[in-house]
Amino acid sequence: MLPNLPTTILLTLLFAMMRPSAPFLLRFTPLLPKQGSFSSPRTLRSTLQYKNLTTITYDEEPSQRPVSTPPIYEPPNSSNNPHVVRKNPFKVVSKFVPSGDQPNAIRELVSQLSNPTTKYTTLKGITGSGKSFVMSHTIAQLQKPALILCPTKTLAAQLCRELRSFLPNNAVELFVSYYNYYTPESFIESSNTYIAKKSSVNDEIDSLRHRATRALFTRSDVVVVASVSCIYGLGLPADYLDAARDIQVGARGDINFYKDVLNKMLYSTPEDNWGVKRGEYLLNYQNNTIKVWPPYEVEPVEIAFDQATSTVSNIIRITPTDSAESSKTIDLTSPTLQPSDLKIETLDNYYIYPARHFVTKKSRVEEACVEIEKEMKQQVRKLRNVDYNFEAADRLKNRVTNDLLLLRETGFCSGVENYSRHLAGRAQGVPPETLLDYLKFSGSGGSANITPGKKAESDWLLLVDESHVTLPQLRAMYHGDRARKMSLVKNGYRLPSAFDNRPLQDSEFWDRIDQAMFISATPGKFERELSPNGGVDMLIRPTNIVDPEIAVRPTKTQLKDLLKEIEERAARGEKTLAMALTKRDAEDMSSYLIEHGAKAAYIHSDLNTVERADALKMLQNNTIDCLVGVNLMREGIDLPQVSLVAIMSADCEGFLRSETALIQMVGRAARNINGNAIFYADKITRSMQRCLDETERRRSRQIEYNEVNGLEPISTTGSEIKSIFDIFREEANTNSLSQQAEWSRMPKKEVTYAANKPSLDPTITELVHNLPAKPGIYKFYANKEDRFPLYIGKAKDLKKRCKNYLTGKDSRPRINKMMEGVKWVEAVITPSERDALHLEAKMINLLQPAYNVCLKDDTSFPYICASTPKENTQYGGLPTFERVPRKNFKTNPNFDYEYFGPYSSSFEVDKILTNAEVEYSLRKLAFEAKNGEAKEVSRVNYLENFENCKSELFELENKGYVGEGVSAHSPIDLLFDEETNFSRDVVALTPLKKGEVLVKVLQLRKGIYRGSFDYRLSLGAEAGDEEHRYGDAIYKALESHYHDDSKRVSDDYDHKPENVMTQLPLDRESVKILKSLLKKGTTVRAPRKSGTNTKTDKVAMQFAIDNCNAAAEQILEIMPPSMTQRGTTNKQIKERQASLKSMLNLTDVPRVIECFDVSHHAGEDAVCSRVVFKDGRPHKESYRQFNIKSFTGNDDYRSLTEVLKRRFSRVGGEREGEGEGKGEVQVEVEEAWQVPDLVLIDGGKGQLKAALKGMEEAGVGVVNGDSGGTGLEVKLCSIAKKNEDVYTYVEDGTRQIVNSEPDEAGVLMLREIRDESHRFAVLNMRRRRKNRMMKS
Repeated sequence: MLPNLPTTILLTLLFAMMRPSAPFLLRFTPLLPKQGSFSSPRTLRSTLQYKNLTTITYDEEPSQRPVSTPPIYEPPNSSNNPHVVRKNPFKVVSKFVPSGDQPNAIRELVSQLSNPTTKYTTLKGITGSGKSFVMSHTIAQLQKPALILCPTKTLAAQLCRELRSFLPNNAVELFVSYYNYYTPESFIESSNTYIAKKSSVNDEIDSLRHRATRALFTRSDVVVVASVSCIYGLGLPADYLDAARDIQVGARGDINFYKDVLNKMLYSTPEDNWGVKRGEYLLNYQNNTIKVWPPYEVEPVEIAFDQATSTVSNIIRITPTDSAESSKTIDLTSPTLQPSDLKIETLDNYYIYPARHFVTKKSRVEEACVEIEKEMKQQVRKLRNVDYNFEAADRLKNRVTNDLLLLRETGFCSGVENYSRHLAGRAQGVPPETLLDYLKFSGSGGSANITPGKKAESDWLLLVDESHVTLPQLRAMYHGDRARKMSLVKNGYRLPSAFDNRPLQDSEFWDRIDQAMFISATPGKFERELSPNGGVDMLIRPTNIVDPEIAVRPTKTQLKDLLKEIEERAARGEKTLAMALTKRDAEDMSSYLIEHGAKAAYIHSDLNTVERADALKMLQNNTIDCLVGVNLMREGIDLPQVSLVAIMSADCEGFLRSETALIQMVGRAARNINGNAIFYADKITRSMQRCLDETERRRSRQIEYNEVNGLEPISTTGSEIKSIFDIFREEANTNSLSQQAEWSRMPKKEVTYAANKPSLDPTITELVHNLPAKPGIYKFYANKEDRFPLYIGKAKDLKKRCKNYLTGKDSRPRINKMMEGVKWVEAVITPSERDALHLEAKMINLLQPAYNVCLKDDTSFPYICASTPKENTQYGGLPTFERVPRKNFKTNPNFDYEYFGPYSSSFEVDKILTNAEVEYSLRKLAFEAKNGEAKEVSRVNYLENFENCKSELFELENKGYVGEGVSAHSPIDLLFDEETNFSRDVVALTPLKKGEVLVKVLQLRKGIYRGSFDYRLSLGAEAGDEEHRYGDAIYKALESHYHDDSKRVSDDYDHKPENVMTQLPLDRESVKILKSLLKKGTTVRAPRKSGTNTKTDKVAMQFAIDNCNAAAEQILEIMPPSMTQRGTTNKQIKERQASLKSMLNLTDVPRVIECFDVSHHAGEDAVCSRVVFKDGRPHKESYRQFNIKSFTGNDDYRSLTEVLKRRFSRVGGEREGEGEGKGEVQVEVEEAWQVPDLVLIDGGKGQLKAALKGMEEAGVGVVNGDSGGTGLEVKLCSIAKKNEDVYTYVEDGTRQIVNSEPDEAGVLMLREIRDESHRFAVLNMRRRRKNRMMKS
């Protein structure tokens, strides 16, 4: 009856017939998807084996189908399924035909690679010979998918762009590292320094990586251009495929079911309701839709659901039409946008791959946790019993235990990649899955068998571009990674399984390769030995251009000579490349050239991928005439505009001036008919000589070829300016605008989204809102009575930082998980952010909170080190300032060292050093002393400025001053002095209202803050002066504190101290009673006024007083010293207005005050804000923003002059329609632009003068300043943030400071208005910058 059916089909049929509870209908249908299918690639691979069979389905009514349950897997439609491979042949499309040595090279390469016995070959093509063109033809004739390795991201982007132009009908994708910057986790044993991992991911590049892997699953005509990052782990291809889903119209499941599906595929929800980004989805319960944007797509799609039947009703994609995309002025968010500007595409199904390559099932996470715990116990035993490293054993146990806690709760932890072996289920030593494993799917439609460690089963070709650089990188990756992790494992920072989170070894990489072609102008020994007959040569360029002629010139006049060469070539429209030895030299040379009139910029590895592409673009579009680089400028840069390559210090023999490096650098000028190279050197090294000889050999052959064939050289035009990053950014921005246009039409009330905001306890919300806006540390507790906190952190502004946890701005899963269990927060005020950092490190290392992933094992802080070479040594260089991780870090006996600090962060140190180098011209003088003509004069000036900088800046700071030596700060070693504060209680008092006081007992143990206790007491009506009554309150609090042993909160330190220091002295009887409650020998005293511990006592007491004041403010019993808008009463406003009248010598109190502030981002998007306060309250209807129009840059003075002129030109006139004040409620002209009683400027004397100039140009005078043409005068003043000094014009017309204290009543009002103006300016600057970036 059912002949020749497979056993699985027969069993399925038999099982269905045995079902007693449901009517059964046998129906044979062709192998097409039923509406409602929801299949996985794994099912697809099994069903595609039976293409001629039929399927069996049940006949059920839609109402009988369960809601939010996975539908039955059915085979998808082959016409829509991406796994049905598109087999387009490779075909080169170009107006050029092979010429020169290209035809012979293509023929030889194809012949060699067509032979199965030939595994390797080499293309030895000189710069400009058309290697990319030859590669395209070779791939097309072999008809094989290809992986092309490049040494850098920049070269990979350029090559990808070129190959896309040669193979437009095929998939040419880019796969490079998606990090903007990356600092790996490491431990430096010599300095006992732990460095945590720091990185930033570029979402655009991540999208390109997803496009590459999707192309490998869906097409056979794929070329992937990759950097060496492709040999790092990428996640299991099988898991990635199994997690993918095909959503079809009619598929069963409601919006919540597909929400769960997307969550399992690692898609997230956006932080706000503006719209989705790649890898996100947005729920709209009002319209019953999901908007999802897969990372590999250039536009999102919207999935609509039928609520009645709980099925997918529609899938649409909205994109701009061709006419809309080509218009550079169209505003896709405008209400006037026409329907013809948008294209709506209806889809039958949509295949979605996961948002990340690393997909792990929940069941595997728990299995991995068990294995991790087992390995941890083994390694801890080894560290204790074999290595006798007890500190490392404890550290490892704590770190891994915390990681396991987070893995089980959230599925993620910091450094989760170090557990990849367990999460992937690999055995020890088995290499990770990489892009090479994904290449097995190329041309297979997702049906490749994955067996780790075996050769690829699909037939594909490896091409290694610039192989002389790329191959050494491949060999070095594994060894560098292992060496770094050896110290981490040895010192208890990582488990040994972290070794298996690694790049491929050299042997493992080549085991996966069937055939490879190396491409280089200077191939290494490895390539030459492996290739038949040494490879294939290409010495003749299609353009017939010969190699550049090289000149050798002395270094004494190299800068002056280089400037002359740049000017000559700029006059002809040609460009120059200058090669420096170091990144610092490149930056300094660029600055030197700009200072002397040349248009220059620099490029090196510290710039991120997009910035490097932009630097090259500046040279191509004539923005600059010279680009200064280092090693990054050697290989593959296609710049035909460059006619000169200048190599500085060419006689410094080494890697950067080797034969290979010199030949490659000279080749950058080989695409221009006027190409030349200059070696600035005082001698000819062996590498220089070999380069000169090789260049002469090539030139002889090329000149001879041109003469024999009667050919003339022709300069190339080069490739298009746009890089692959520009192209993809345009696609992303265009579709982002289309998305905004669509959602702008939707009523705001219809937009809902799943926020990242955690579910919080109301108590914690109230506590955080009452925190002080001061530096310090915060501790989150699960309960108020808990001994150990969940998390400890430091902040420059405690209130602002902790509010981020409440709003969900900290979107890390582990933090949101933690916040849901937080019931109490405790804050500790410190004198400075440095002290907060120091205290945070000590407390984390002591208490080891569960959610502090990175324990502060390194208790050192960065310092500035002044290194000065000793006389009569071989180190005759210049003295330098540099950042070091801790004091006494350097030990070279040939140098003298001085240390200044410590500082709270490396960022702070770098900022200080940068400002010092600019202020004292240290970088400029050092560069001229090394490369200029008057080297000795520059050296003398440098030494003088270096000593001035050291004495005027750093030595002042080391004595207790910050910045310019104005604001005193507390040295950290005094506040947390372990000897003096070994066992001490510090007691402070703050008066409250209604005759009450707050007494705080602060416990210091071993130099660490351990806890505090607050006592609220009534002073009573006893006789005596106020100090006596306060002292009596302190005594009562301490008596209760030490008498009650229930105050003991921990057994790891003694609750009763050896020393008690009170803010006020106590009488003898009180001291005697307290001593009887304490241990024998305990002292009770007030801070010393003289002696050895005077400073330590003063700092510790101030620490206690600050925390006591903060506690009093937090319970809202006293008014904070700084005015806030919410807490200012009408009485206070009148007092402050009267204070302003007196301070500024006004005839009446100022009721209307305007304040102006300028804000910009790195000189761009400059905005000036105007805020208006009426009767001490903000009048937001009159707020305005002014876009700076007369110039570009970051000149605050010119900005204020322009804005004040424009503002007061409108007095009594019509408001100009310049788009200012967008987004604000418009009012009548008379109200919005009336003359104020006082104009306030955010700044000092310079800003005040600039504002005066603008008002004068508008014809408005200033009281006590110059009179205006209209006779109208306005009072003008400014307030400087540094010391809160208020400047104004006095009777003699000069600018003077008119306040004596920063906390005067009038000054407090000006400070509030100034802060509001700054906030409004920054807000509008960021809004303008966001709009510009979206339109660019």
